[in-house]
Amino acid sequence: MPARTIAFSCLLLGIYGNAAAQMAHADSIRNAAIQHATTAYLQYIGSQAPLYSGPLYRDQRASINNGSPFFKTAQPVAGTIHYNGILYENIPLLFDVLGKKVLTPMPGNTETWIEIDLNKVSFFSIHGSRFLRIPQSNDFLEVLHEGEKSSVYRMYRKEVKEDLSGQFTERNITESKTVYVLKDGLLHKITNRNTLLKIYTDKRKELSNFLQQEKPDMKKDLAPAAILAAQFYDNQP
Repeated sequence: MPARTIAFSCLLLGIYGNAAAQMAHADSIRNAAIQHATTAYLQYIGSQAPLYSGPLYRDQRASINNGSPFFKTAQPVAGTIHYNGILYENIPLLFDVLGKKVLTPMPGNTETWIEIDLNKVSFFSIHGSRFLRIPQSNDFLEVLHEGEKSSVYRMYRKEVKEDLSGQFTERNITESKTVYVLKDGLLHKITNRNTLLKIYTDKRKELSNFLQQEKPDMKKDLAPAAILAAQFYDNQP
């Protein structure tokens, strides 16, 4: 067994059924594949795999009327997680943004999810996004750009809001995204063009001209402009 990296091959066969008539069959194939892979993995590493030592996850979706607590999907997908100094690859993962929890199915029971101890997690990747906890934040931030002079991150937040306007109270999940730039050891929240330019005071004029040429739509999404600014600054003498 490698000292630093453990490969965990999850054969997620049939996980995406294209036709409604095939969904039940696809789900059974997926569950069987995950169960087979996790069972083989436990036989390889032993039943006391540290990754599975956390508490059982309590699913609260039954009390939610609209929205999902999860990042992109409510089904486990193959991801990567660096846990307690060991890199686990191709692990089925879910990211509960609302509860700030990372989950993985229990070996042998894919319908039961285990909470991974995030105090022992350095980073994890899911749906092509890498989430990292930096010293300046207690949250896991999505890595958008890592440069020599500055880096760009995005924080996802979800919260439950109660709607009392109808006959019955509805509990709905809302989502927000915040872009941050890390420069000179400080984490800066980006709210508009001025807050972005203020970070790069020594190259403010040059950066302002560059953004004016590129014309990123900062009203729609601040992330592209923040990434462009960091890349531009990294290339400056």
